[in-house]
Amino acid sequence: MVSRILHVAMNSRRRTLSTRMRKPTSSIANPLADARRVHVRHTLMVLSMFALCSTQLKPNSPESGKQSLDQPWFSGMIVRKPRSRRAATDIVDHLTPERRSALMSKIRGKNTAPELRVRRTVHALGYRFRLHRRDLPGSPDLVFPGRRKIIMVHGCFWHRHPGCSKIAHPKSRISYWADKFARNIERDKMVQQALLQAGWEVLVIWECQTQPKDRLSLALKLAEFLGD
Repeated sequence: MVSRILHVAMNSRRRTLSTRMRKPTSSIANPLADARRVHVRHTLMVLSMFALCSTQLKPNSPESGKQSLDQPWFSGMIVRKPRSRRAATDIVDHLTPERRSALMSKIRGKNTAPELRVRRTVHALGYRFRLHRRDLPGSPDLVFPGRRKIIMVHGCFWHRHPGCSKIAHPKSRISYWADKFARNIERDKMVQQALLQAGWEVLVIWECQTQPKDRLSLALKLAEFLGD
């Protein structure tokens, strides 16, 4: 089992390195490289000139921390107030309700990217499983009948992963989304409780735990749960 886990991790590392090696690095293979370097040089030059002018500003008075804009190098320049960063957990919807509804209807509940990553990892470890058995509560994602074990792959946003950075709070239709998230959480609890009462062991894998950089830890967690 240890060799299988290491094999999964090494294959992921090899794919990452091979992808990097295929990227062009010279300006001959990538003609845009020189243009990027020139753009970066010009940007740094402008920033250095602006920093030099800023250091020559004098305050209006010893008590005031404000800087005077009467100097010739600041004439004609517009000093803008820096934008306040919105919290990462806030989402402002810029689409119409009809457009948003159409996009939401295209979100798949099965065969998602995190679920496919878990499937590939489990298969590489040598386990075989059934998919979305409708005779079980909640149609679990991965079912191991001989082991009486089940793996559920949850999206962090829809199933509200506690403490995860992917949990965002929509700013529009707040009551609608709050009720929807509450129903999702309650349904997940009911499904897990029904599976436990039926004699199944349940493991929940969250979307943020299936990233390529965490493939080794994911393989260890899956192997520990499934056993020999």
